[in-house]
Amino acid sequence: MKRVKKKEKIISEKLNDISYLLTNPESPIPPPATTRINELPIDKLLWPDFERLCLRLVEEEHTIDKCEIYGVPGSKQEGIDIFAFKDTQKYECFQCKRHQSISPGKLEEIVKEFKKGSWFSKCDKFYLCTSLELNSTGLQDKFNTLRSDLKEVGITLIKWDSIQITRILKKHPHIVRNFFGTEWCRMFCDEQHADPNELLIEEFRKEFATIKSLLTAGKDNDNLNSIIEKAYDREYYWIESEKVLAFNKALEEYNATIADKREKFGFSQNIIRSIFDLSELDEIVGDWIKDSWSPENLDHLRFIHSGLLAYSCLEKIPKDILMDLKLLNWCPIHHSYFSGHLSSFIREIKMSMDLKLDLIQTYRSDRYLFENLTRIIDSLRKYLKFDVNELYVEKPRASIIKNLPRKFVLVTTSNELTLRNPNSIDQVYARLPLDKQLRVSNIEVVKTLNSICIIGINARDCFYWNPEQDLTAHFFYHASENESISNIFCKILNDGSIETIVQIGKKTMVFNEFRHLKSHYMDHGLKLTPFNSGFVGIARNYINSSGALVYKVTEDFQMIPVITIESIRTNVRAFKEINDWLKTLESEKEFPIINDLQSISLQKVDCKGEELILLRGSTNRTGVLLLIRLTKSEYEILNIIHLKESTSIAIDYENIGIDLELYCAYLDLSRKNSVFEYIKIRNFKTLESKTITRERKDDNCRDIENISVGGNGMIYLNEMGDKILVYSKNTEEFREFSFENERIYFMKYYG
Repeated sequence: MKRVKKKEKIISEKLNDISYLLTNPESPIPPPATTRINELPIDKLLWPDFERLCLRLVEEEHTIDKCEIYGVPGSKQEGIDIFAFKDTQKYECFQCKRHQSISPGKLEEIVKEFKKGSWFSKCDKFYLCTSLELNSTGLQDKFNTLRSDLKEVGITLIKWDSIQITRILKKHPHIVRNFFGTEWCRMFCDEQHADPNELLIEEFRKEFATIKSLLTAGKDNDNLNSIIEKAYDREYYWIESEKVLAFNKALEEYNATIADKREKFGFSQNIIRSIFDLSELDEIVGDWIKDSWSPENLDHLRFIHSGLLAYSCLEKIPKDILMDLKLLNWCPIHHSYFSGHLSSFIREIKMSMDLKLDLIQTYRSDRYLFENLTRIIDSLRKYLKFDVNELYVEKPRASIIKNLPRKFVLVTTSNELTLRNPNSIDQVYARLPLDKQLRVSNIEVVKTLNSICIIGINARDCFYWNPEQDLTAHFFYHASENESISNIFCKILNDGSIETIVQIGKKTMVFNEFRHLKSHYMDHGLKLTPFNSGFVGIARNYINSSGALVYKVTEDFQMIPVITIESIRTNVRAFKEINDWLKTLESEKEFPIINDLQSISLQKVDCKGEELILLRGSTNRTGVLLLIRLTKSEYEILNIIHLKESTSIAIDYENIGIDLELYCAYLDLSRKNSVFEYIKIRNFKTLESKTITRERKDDNCRDIENISVGGNGMIYLNEMGDKILVYSKNTEEFREFSFENERIYFMKYYG
């Protein structure tokens, strides 16, 4: 005992900073005497090692880059030792106590100290970590009282005593091995949990700890380079070794989560298959397809009982898996399940059963009820048929490049984000694997003098990636289950920092250097576009409305209505070229005439240093463009352009001298040779309009979904999501690059 206390004293004298937490454990733990043990000698750890152990467990939960030590030994620590930052913008705080004994009064003293500190208002969870057992009735009663008190102010008090820590360590044999030795790991942890990959990571961690201690001590150690060479991948030699390790660890953790979810998904499918036979579900859905307009012919009780049981099975699917499915581009479960609409029919049936009503007499002709019961049954059927590997895919690390060329074409597909050679699309400079199940819907590229940052979103996450440095993406916001991220905007501020604005419905969140600063809420749902010092927004629900279509939105997100939907439609109908064309259609009577402008969207256009907006819509399978100047609360239509060949969902532009040149990609509605329209505008008047064509090889649809103007007269087009066309204005020729087994969602040239 004296020897241990003497060693603790020596260690405590060296603790003038927290670098000791980065080194390996030093506690002299002898191997266990028995061949099977259920408890670990946590009370035998030296104080620094107990604090190290707590830090390691927090890192496992929150990842290394989100948790930190607060203060140094001897400093005022305001009742906490470790804090972890969460995506909810709240913290979890940890107080580590290693005592010979502890009393109810001491527990109360610890909580009082925490309440006095500044962290009390910042966190929503407070962990009390101790090497003792807090299982006496007095300690348990006091802990429950303190927990109730903190719960009233929104803080959860959590106990990590030696019993709880031991339970947690059961899942982490690599930590047990590091702190207590190989024999303790073998006897305490099941052999099946001794994952060789985790043990390899632990070996890397030990090597890293050795490097840290050498660097902290300032020693010029000859072995340092050899340790680094041995422990770290030398493929990316220009990246710091510590960073490589962190990236590899992050990928290991992500893929471990994916493996766990895949196993959980498969288990739930197997449980449900023990209740329902797939062929039975197929048969019920087939009966509905056959007799959907004659519900009296259905087997009513079979539908009702199967619907009740199927809904109960859907409710048993783990919530995290349901939320992942909900965000898919194609979800096997009907959207009205998530909105709660389907549950109303289940409640109605159960109420009828409680009232002992005759279900056949009550519902035999109720087509709407059986339609929604079929949606429930079909949702379960599709869930059971769903391939889990389509949802949960392990990601490899990114492929990066030391000196990325300043000109590239960025392409996102269902599998990856790539930066490609503009002259040869097949050549990939850098590659970032993506979540296959979540479409990356928007990308921003921020270029500084020294680096390039790719910032993107899918429905659930916001991320950023440096293609010269990062072996995986960094995530800076994760949407809650009721949120869906819709847009993102980025700019470099005067101080050189990156400001990112994330739009989630009516809410906008402002981030600086990917840390959340503030949020704003708009009165209406708008699709925003950066404009001047603020934004311009177009209403999402304008159909059958005479209200505002376009709003100016100030920097503090105040909304000013500028253009109404009726005024735009009136101007389009009054435009002579379109008016004459509509009269021609009426005389020919080829198809029903639609006088109103439909499918309206908005984008910003820079013209001779002035920011304008371009409204894009369609009427009778053709496109209409309106070039508009906005003032404070008024607008001026500068030009109206009619795209007679087809309608367009993608437009890009460039300024050549005093001319504004538009490139309007066509949808393939009429199966013509038209690919895109080139329009030259000078002083807001159309000088030239030319249809660029490409000879058809067949009658297959070939919609152009994206178009991007590149350098040297090159135009890049995404055709049908499975090929990129490159058109040369100089040679007037197309080149084609196919993408097999993946779907192109976004493509843009950056120069």
